[in-house]
Amino acid sequence: MASVKAETDTNTGDGVDIEAATPLSPFFPSRFFFVDAWDLNNGLLAHTVNLSHQSTVIVGKIDNENFFEPAFQIGYEDGLYTNITRDWVAETKRTILAALEKDINLAEEGSARAFSRGQNFIACVRPQWLINPATLSKSFTPQGYHGPAWQAAMVNTVPAMYSFRVDGSFAFAPLNESMLPDDYLCTWRMVFTIRHPIALFGAIYRELTKGKRLPAEVMKPVCELFMTFRWVRLLYDWAATYSTAQPPIIIQCETVTNNLRPMVRKICLELELDESVVLFEKLEEQITMQGPGLQQSQAVFNNLTAQGVDALQARIAVAVSGWEVEFGRPAAYMLADFVRAAIPDWEYLRDRAMTLR
Repeated sequence: MASVKAETDTNTGDGVDIEAATPLSPFFPSRFFFVDAWDLNNGLLAHTVNLSHQSTVIVGKIDNENFFEPAFQIGYEDGLYTNITRDWVAETKRTILAALEKDINLAEEGSARAFSRGQNFIACVRPQWLINPATLSKSFTPQGYHGPAWQAAMVNTVPAMYSFRVDGSFAFAPLNESMLPDDYLCTWRMVFTIRHPIALFGAIYRELTKGKRLPAEVMKPVCELFMTFRWVRLLYDWAATYSTAQPPIIIQCETVTNNLRPMVRKICLELELDESVVLFEKLEEQITMQGPGLQQSQAVFNNLTAQGVDALQARIAVAVSGWEVEFGRPAAYMLADFVRAAIPDWEYLRDRAMTLR
Protein backbone atom coordinates (compact mmCIF):
# COMPACT_ATOMS: atom_id res chain seq x y z
CA MET A 1 0.00 0.00 0.00
CA ALA A 2 1.25 3.49 -0.83
CA SER A 3 1.77 5.71 2.15
CA VAL A 4 1.06 9.29 3.02
CA LYS A 5 3.90 11.28 4.50
CA ALA A 6 2.65 13.69 7.11
CA GLU A 7 4.68 16.87 7.19
CA THR A 8 4.23 17.17 10.93
CA ASP A 9 4.03 14.48 13.56
CA THR A 10 3.76 15.83 17.08
CA ASN A 11 5.18 12.70 18.70
CA THR A 12 8.38 12.30 16.71
CA GLY A 13 8.69 15.45 14.60
CA ASP A 14 9.18 13.24 11.54
CA GLY A 15 6.98 12.14 8.67
CA VAL A 16 4.51 9.37 9.50
CA ASP A 17 3.71 6.39 7.30
CA ILE A 18 -0.03 5.90 7.31
CA GLU A 19 -0.77 2.26 6.63
CA ALA A 20 -4.28 1.77 7.93
CA ALA A 21 -7.48 3.73 8.02
CA THR A 22 -10.72 3.70 9.93
CA PRO A 23 -14.08 4.83 8.57
CA LEU A 24 -14.74 8.54 8.92
CA SER A 25 -18.09 10.13 9.65
CA PRO A 26 -19.15 12.46 6.85
CA PHE A 27 -21.26 14.38 9.36
CA PHE A 28 -18.39 15.74 11.44
CA PRO A 29 -15.68 16.93 9.07
CA SER A 30 -12.49 17.92 10.86
CA ARG A 31 -10.45 18.18 7.72
CA PHE A 32 -9.73 21.09 5.47
CA PHE A 33 -8.84 21.91 1.92
CA PHE A 34 -6.47 24.90 2.05
CA VAL A 35 -7.08 26.27 -1.44
CA ASP A 36 -4.43 28.73 -2.61
CA ALA A 37 -4.24 29.97 -6.19
CA TRP A 38 -0.50 29.37 -6.35
CA ASP A 39 1.69 29.26 -3.25
CA LEU A 40 0.30 26.26 -1.34
CA ASN A 41 2.58 25.03 1.46
CA ASN A 42 4.83 28.07 1.16
CA GLY A 43 1.87 30.41 0.80
CA LEU A 44 0.82 33.23 3.03
CA LEU A 45 -1.63 31.25 5.14
CA ALA A 46 0.69 28.29 5.81
CA HIS A 47 3.61 30.64 6.42
CA THR A 48 1.67 33.06 8.59
CA VAL A 49 0.25 30.47 11.00
CA ASN A 50 3.54 28.49 11.01
CA LEU A 51 1.57 25.48 9.83
CA SER A 52 4.45 23.00 9.97
CA HIS A 53 4.71 23.56 13.74
CA GLN A 54 1.01 23.38 14.57
CA SER A 55 0.36 20.50 16.97
CA THR A 56 -3.39 20.40 16.33
CA VAL A 57 -3.11 19.33 12.69
CA ILE A 58 -1.43 16.93 10.32
CA VAL A 59 -0.64 18.35 6.90
CA GLY A 60 -0.75 15.50 4.41
CA LYS A 61 1.41 15.08 1.33
CA ILE A 62 2.03 12.18 -1.02
CA ASP A 63 5.66 11.55 -1.88
CA ASN A 64 6.29 15.33 -1.73
CA GLU A 65 3.30 16.08 -3.96
CA ASN A 66 0.03 17.61 -2.81
CA PHE A 67 -3.28 15.81 -3.04
CA PHE A 68 -4.87 15.78 -6.51
CA GLU A 69 -1.75 17.31 -8.05
CA PRO A 70 -0.78 14.08 -9.90
CA ALA A 71 -4.18 13.78 -11.62
CA PHE A 72 -4.01 17.40 -12.75
CA GLN A 73 -0.41 17.08 -13.95
CA ILE A 74 -1.25 14.09 -16.17
CA GLY A 75 -3.79 16.14 -18.08
CA TYR A 76 -1.64 19.27 -18.05
CA GLU A 77 1.44 17.57 -19.47
CA ASP A 78 -0.61 15.85 -22.18
CA GLY A 79 -2.21 19.14 -23.23
CA LEU A 80 -5.71 17.92 -22.43
CA TYR A 81 -7.02 21.20 -21.07
CA THR A 82 -6.56 23.01 -24.39
CA ASN A 83 -8.19 20.25 -26.47
CA ILE A 84 -11.84 19.26 -26.75
CA THR A 85 -12.73 16.38 -24.46
CA ARG A 86 -13.89 14.03 -27.19
CA ASP A 87 -10.34 14.05 -28.58
CA TRP A 88 -8.73 13.00 -25.30
CA VAL A 89 -6.86 9.72 -25.44
CA ALA A 90 -8.72 6.97 -23.56
CA GLU A 91 -5.59 5.74 -21.80
CA THR A 92 -4.84 9.23 -20.49
CA LYS A 93 -8.37 9.52 -19.13
CA ARG A 94 -8.00 6.19 -17.34
CA THR A 95 -4.68 7.30 -15.88
CA ILE A 96 -6.23 10.52 -14.55
CA LEU A 97 -9.07 8.61 -12.90
CA ALA A 98 -6.63 6.10 -11.38
CA ALA A 99 -4.53 8.95 -9.95
CA LEU A 100 -7.66 10.57 -8.53
CA GLU A 101 -8.78 7.34 -6.87
CA LYS A 102 -5.33 6.80 -5.36
CA ASP A 103 -5.27 10.29 -3.87
CA ILE A 104 -8.77 9.92 -2.42
CA ASN A 105 -7.77 6.67 -0.73
CA LEU A 106 -4.61 8.24 0.67
CA ALA A 107 -6.56 11.27 1.88
CA GLU A 108 -8.86 8.88 3.73
CA GLU A 109 -5.91 7.18 5.38
CA GLY A 110 -4.35 10.49 6.35
CA SER A 111 -7.61 11.81 7.76
CA ALA A 112 -8.16 8.63 9.78
CA ARG A 113 -4.69 8.83 11.30
CA ALA A 114 -5.20 12.47 12.24
CA PHE A 115 -8.63 11.80 13.71
CA SER A 116 -7.32 8.89 15.77
CA ARG A 117 -4.88 11.32 17.41
CA GLY A 118 -7.47 14.00 17.99
CA GLN A 119 -5.94 16.17 15.27
CA ASN A 120 -7.42 17.83 12.22
CA PHE A 121 -6.19 16.99 8.72
CA ILE A 122 -5.21 19.54 6.09
CA ALA A 123 -4.69 19.05 2.37
CA CYS A 124 -3.18 22.02 0.52
CA VAL A 125 -4.40 22.28 -3.07
CA ARG A 126 -4.63 24.65 -5.99
CA PRO A 127 -8.17 25.25 -7.22
CA GLN A 128 -7.36 23.81 -10.65
CA TRP A 129 -6.58 20.44 -9.04
CA LEU A 130 -10.10 20.13 -7.64
CA ILE A 131 -11.91 21.25 -10.78
CA ASN A 132 -13.37 18.73 -13.22
CA PRO A 133 -10.83 18.37 -16.09
CA ALA A 134 -13.66 18.80 -18.60
CA THR A 135 -14.54 22.15 -16.99
CA LEU A 136 -10.94 23.30 -17.37
CA SER A 137 -11.07 22.28 -21.01
CA LYS A 138 -14.38 24.08 -21.52
CA SER A 139 -12.73 27.47 -21.03
CA PHE A 140 -10.59 26.78 -24.10
CA THR A 141 -12.92 24.63 -26.22
CA PRO A 142 -16.56 25.18 -25.16
CA GLN A 143 -17.87 23.27 -28.16
CA GLY A 144 -16.36 20.02 -26.87
CA TYR A 145 -17.65 20.09 -23.27
CA HIS A 146 -18.38 16.67 -21.77
CA GLY A 147 -18.52 17.55 -18.07
CA PRO A 148 -21.41 15.25 -17.05
CA ALA A 149 -19.71 12.24 -18.62
CA TRP A 150 -16.57 12.96 -16.63
CA GLN A 151 -18.56 13.41 -13.43
CA ALA A 152 -20.16 10.00 -13.96
CA ALA A 153 -16.71 8.43 -14.32
CA MET A 154 -15.25 10.23 -11.30
CA VAL A 155 -18.04 9.02 -9.01
CA ASN A 156 -16.50 5.54 -9.16
CA THR A 157 -13.34 6.80 -7.43
CA VAL A 158 -15.14 7.77 -4.19
CA PRO A 159 -15.75 5.31 -1.30
CA ALA A 160 -19.41 4.25 -1.26
CA MET A 161 -19.70 4.89 2.49
CA TYR A 162 -19.90 8.63 1.79
CA SER A 163 -23.18 8.44 -0.09
CA PHE A 164 -26.14 9.85 1.83
CA ARG A 165 -28.57 8.01 -0.45
CA VAL A 166 -30.26 4.69 0.16
CA ASP A 167 -29.04 3.29 -3.15
CA GLY A 168 -25.45 4.39 -2.47
CA SER A 169 -25.36 6.68 -5.49
CA PHE A 170 -23.61 10.04 -5.79
CA ALA A 171 -24.68 13.25 -7.46
CA PHE A 172 -23.27 16.61 -8.49
CA ALA A 173 -25.24 19.78 -7.75
CA PRO A 174 -25.51 22.27 -10.63
CA LEU A 175 -22.85 24.48 -9.04
CA ASN A 176 -20.44 21.58 -8.45
CA GLU A 177 -17.78 21.75 -11.16
CA SER A 178 -15.25 19.81 -9.08
CA MET A 179 -13.98 16.26 -9.50
CA LEU A 180 -15.71 15.18 -6.28
CA PRO A 181 -19.45 14.53 -5.78
CA ASP A 182 -21.41 16.58 -3.28
CA ASP A 183 -21.60 14.02 -0.48
CA TYR A 184 -17.84 13.53 -0.42
CA LEU A 185 -16.92 17.18 -0.89
CA CYS A 186 -19.15 18.02 2.09
CA THR A 187 -16.71 16.20 4.36
CA TRP A 188 -14.06 18.86 3.76
CA ARG A 189 -14.19 22.46 4.94
CA MET A 190 -12.76 24.81 2.34
CA VAL A 191 -10.39 27.62 3.28
CA PHE A 192 -9.46 29.93 0.40
CA THR A 193 -6.51 32.31 0.31
CA ILE A 194 -6.70 35.15 -2.21
CA ARG A 195 -4.41 38.00 -3.17
CA HIS A 196 -4.95 41.01 -5.39
CA PRO A 197 -4.52 39.82 -8.99
CA ILE A 198 -1.74 42.32 -9.65
CA ALA A 199 0.42 40.79 -6.91
CA LEU A 200 -0.64 37.23 -7.65
CA PHE A 201 -0.34 37.18 -11.44
CA GLY A 202 3.06 38.84 -11.44
CA ALA A 203 4.31 36.17 -9.02
CA ILE A 204 2.81 33.37 -11.12
CA TYR A 205 4.38 34.64 -14.34
CA ARG A 206 7.73 35.10 -12.62
CA GLU A 207 7.76 31.48 -11.48
CA LEU A 208 6.45 30.09 -14.77
CA THR A 209 9.15 31.80 -16.81
CA LYS A 210 11.93 31.63 -14.20
CA GLY A 211 13.68 34.69 -15.57
CA LYS A 212 13.26 33.80 -19.26
CA ARG A 213 11.42 36.03 -21.69
CA LEU A 214 9.09 33.65 -23.48
CA PRO A 215 6.76 34.61 -26.36
CA ALA A 216 3.35 35.74 -25.13
CA GLU A 217 1.62 33.31 -27.49
CA VAL A 218 3.47 30.44 -25.80
CA MET A 219 2.55 31.57 -22.30
CA LYS A 220 -1.04 32.68 -22.90
CA PRO A 221 -2.76 29.24 -22.65
CA VAL A 222 -0.89 28.47 -19.43
CA CYS A 223 -1.72 31.88 -18.01
CA GLU A 224 -5.39 31.46 -18.90
CA LEU A 225 -5.45 28.35 -16.74
CA PHE A 226 -3.80 29.92 -13.69
CA MET A 227 -4.36 33.70 -13.87
CA THR A 228 -8.01 33.72 -12.93
CA PHE A 229 -10.23 33.53 -9.87
CA ARG A 230 -12.89 31.66 -11.83
CA TRP A 231 -12.00 28.31 -10.31
CA VAL A 232 -11.91 29.66 -6.76
CA ARG A 233 -15.30 31.29 -7.24
CA LEU A 234 -16.80 28.05 -8.59
CA LEU A 235 -15.60 26.13 -5.54
CA TYR A 236 -16.62 28.85 -3.10
CA ASP A 237 -20.12 29.23 -4.55
CA TRP A 238 -20.73 25.50 -4.28
CA ALA A 239 -19.45 25.35 -0.69
CA ALA A 240 -21.44 28.40 0.39
CA THR A 241 -24.63 27.02 -1.17
CA TYR A 242 -24.54 23.25 -0.73
CA SER A 243 -21.92 22.16 1.77
CA THR A 244 -23.12 20.71 5.08
CA ALA A 245 -19.67 21.31 6.56
CA GLN A 246 -18.88 24.53 8.38
CA PRO A 247 -19.07 27.58 6.09
CA PRO A 248 -16.15 28.16 3.71
CA ILE A 249 -13.61 30.78 4.70
CA ILE A 250 -11.90 33.30 2.44
CA ILE A 251 -8.70 34.89 3.73
CA GLN A 252 -7.64 38.03 1.88
CA CYS A 253 -3.86 38.43 2.13
CA GLU A 254 -3.83 42.22 2.13
CA THR A 255 -6.27 42.27 5.06
CA VAL A 256 -3.96 39.98 7.03
CA THR A 257 -0.89 42.07 6.20
CA ASN A 258 -2.58 45.31 7.26
CA ASN A 259 -4.00 43.84 10.50
CA LEU A 260 -1.50 41.12 11.24
CA ARG A 261 -1.94 40.21 14.90
CA PRO A 262 -5.73 40.52 15.24
CA MET A 263 -6.36 38.75 11.93
CA VAL A 264 -4.00 35.89 12.75
CA ARG A 265 -5.68 35.47 16.13
CA LYS A 266 -9.05 35.27 14.43
CA ILE A 267 -7.77 32.76 11.84
CA CYS A 268 -6.25 30.56 14.55
CA LEU A 269 -9.48 30.62 16.55
CA GLU A 270 -11.57 29.74 13.51
CA LEU A 271 -9.29 26.91 12.34
CA GLU A 272 -8.43 25.53 15.80
CA LEU A 273 -4.76 26.46 15.46
CA ASP A 274 -2.27 27.37 18.19
CA GLU A 275 -1.52 31.09 18.15
CA SER A 276 1.49 30.62 20.44
CA VAL A 277 3.62 29.09 17.64
CA VAL A 278 3.02 32.01 15.25
CA LEU A 279 6.25 33.97 14.66
CA PHE A 280 4.75 37.45 14.81
CA GLU A 281 8.05 39.33 15.07
CA LYS A 282 9.44 37.61 11.99
CA LEU A 283 6.27 38.29 10.03
CA GLU A 284 6.29 41.96 11.03
CA GLU A 285 9.92 42.24 9.97
CA GLN A 286 9.11 40.78 6.56
CA ILE A 287 6.25 43.23 6.10
CA THR A 288 8.52 46.13 7.06
CA MET A 289 11.13 45.04 4.49
CA GLN A 290 8.52 45.46 1.74
CA GLY A 291 8.03 49.08 2.74
CA PRO A 292 10.45 50.99 0.43
CA GLY A 293 9.20 49.30 -2.74
CA LEU A 294 5.58 49.81 -1.73
CA GLN A 295 6.23 53.47 -0.94
CA GLN A 296 7.76 54.05 -4.38
CA SER A 297 4.80 52.39 -6.10
CA GLN A 298 2.40 54.38 -3.92
CA ALA A 299 4.05 57.64 -5.02
CA VAL A 300 3.51 56.79 -8.70
CA PHE A 301 -0.05 55.70 -7.93
CA ASN A 302 -0.80 58.96 -6.10
CA ASN A 303 0.55 60.97 -9.03
CA LEU A 304 -1.68 59.14 -11.52
CA THR A 305 -4.83 59.41 -9.42
CA ALA A 306 -4.13 63.12 -8.90
CA GLN A 307 -4.29 63.43 -12.69
CA GLY A 308 -7.75 61.88 -12.68
CA VAL A 309 -6.78 58.30 -13.55
CA ASP A 310 -9.14 55.65 -12.14
CA ALA A 311 -7.64 53.98 -9.06
CA LEU A 312 -7.65 50.47 -10.54
CA GLN A 313 -6.17 51.62 -13.84
CA ALA A 314 -3.53 53.54 -11.91
CA ARG A 315 -2.55 50.40 -9.98
CA ILE A 316 -2.36 48.44 -13.22
CA ALA A 317 -0.25 51.17 -14.85
CA VAL A 318 2.20 51.06 -11.95
CA ALA A 319 2.43 47.27 -12.25
CA VAL A 320 2.85 47.35 -16.03
CA SER A 321 5.79 49.74 -15.78
CA GLY A 322 7.60 47.22 -13.61
CA TRP A 323 6.54 44.21 -15.67
CA GLU A 324 7.82 45.82 -18.87
CA VAL A 325 11.29 46.00 -17.38
CA GLU A 326 11.16 42.49 -15.94
CA PHE A 327 9.19 40.54 -18.56
CA GLY A 328 9.06 42.73 -21.68
CA ARG A 329 6.20 44.80 -23.10
CA PRO A 330 4.07 42.01 -24.69
CA ALA A 331 4.04 40.00 -21.47
CA ALA A 332 3.34 43.11 -19.38
CA TYR A 333 0.31 44.01 -21.49
CA MET A 334 -0.91 40.41 -21.44
CA LEU A 335 -0.71 40.35 -17.63
CA ALA A 336 -2.63 43.62 -17.47
CA ASP A 337 -5.42 42.07 -19.57
CA PHE A 338 -5.60 39.07 -17.24
CA VAL A 339 -5.77 41.39 -14.22
CA ARG A 340 -8.66 43.37 -15.69
CA ALA A 341 -10.53 40.17 -16.54
CA ALA A 342 -10.02 38.77 -13.03
CA ILE A 343 -11.07 41.85 -11.05
CA PRO A 344 -14.84 41.08 -10.93
CA ASP A 345 -14.30 37.59 -9.47
CA TRP A 346 -11.63 38.88 -7.09
CA GLU A 347 -13.91 41.67 -5.84
CA TYR A 348 -16.73 39.15 -5.38
CA LEU A 349 -14.48 36.95 -3.23
CA ARG A 350 -12.90 39.89 -1.38
CA ASP A 351 -16.35 41.13 -0.34
CA ARG A 352 -16.99 37.72 1.28
CA ALA A 353 -13.60 37.40 2.95
CA MET A 354 -12.92 37.26 6.68
CA THR A 355 -12.73 40.63 8.41
CA LEU A 356 -12.12 41.80 11.97
CA ARG A 357 -15.83 42.41 12.49
